[in-house]
Amino acid sequence: MRPADDERKERPLKPEELKSRLALVQDMVKKIEAEVAAGTIPSEGMEDFKRAIDEARMRIWAVLMSATDSDPAAYLERFRLRRAIEICRAIHRDLDEGTMRTGHAESRELLQVTRALGNALEDR
Repeated sequence: MRPADDERKERPLKPEELKSRLALVQDMVKKIEAEVAAGTIPSEGMEDFKRAIDEARMRIWAVLMSATDSDPAAYLERFRLRRAIEICRAIHRDLDEGTMRTGHAESRELLQVTRALGNALEDR
């Protein structure tokens, strides 16, 4: 059994447990907001924070939407694939338009990962 299968078999959260988790997230966001306003967190790092929040928001939305699907696990898998396609297309477009440079170490890593991913997809 895959680790993701184990995670899906956990007991459902009680509403009060979900509320406490939500409160933790909201508290963390407020603290970071206050630290940015106070100048203790450099604004340059906020782009990464924004991306993480955006990703979390999209994943939460996907989880909510999957609850109405006849196969929630498959829905979440398709969601992840669609997100990967969207991101790859955007990077490809930016490279074609010259709005993204390739001199970053991450560019080389992305190339390696996408080649490995392509091989894994073809092997299935």
